[in-house]
Amino acid sequence: MNPCPLHSDRYTVVTGAPCSGKTTYILEHMAVGDVMIDFDRLAQAVSPQSPKHRYPEHIREVVRVMRLAAIRHILDAQSGVRLWVIDTAIRDHAAAVARYRRLGATVIELDPGLDVCIERAKAERPPEIVSLVSEWYEQR
Repeated sequence: MNPCPLHSDRYTVVTGAPCSGKTTYILEHMAVGDVMIDFDRLAQAVSPQSPKHRYPEHIREVVRVMRLAAIRHILDAQSGVRLWVIDTAIRDHAAAVARYRRLGATVIELDPGLDVCIERAKAERPPEIVSLVSEWYEQR
């Protein structure tokens, strides 16, 4: 039995290193009407003129508050809405995964490997993302 009334078939957290394919995975598996909470997409909505993946701290703080509020709202509403959450969780990855599982979430961990993530980061992201990929793998 889940430790809370939430059913894990409604709440899925997709985690993994930066550039591991989290957003792509969700877009391939979600249905019309599902909700995806993606930090980068929220940041772009809040600050569309900021370069993608490079947000000033005040934007990052606003998005963290929005993200948490949206997750809480959906979980508290018990509306039957299917929720997908992206969480890179570079620091304390194991603790974050344990917390999501205590909440009854299904956790999907994507790991295409360090080399693949670095290759994607170099091709698709700002240079500082390469170091975040390396940090994610070092923290595991």
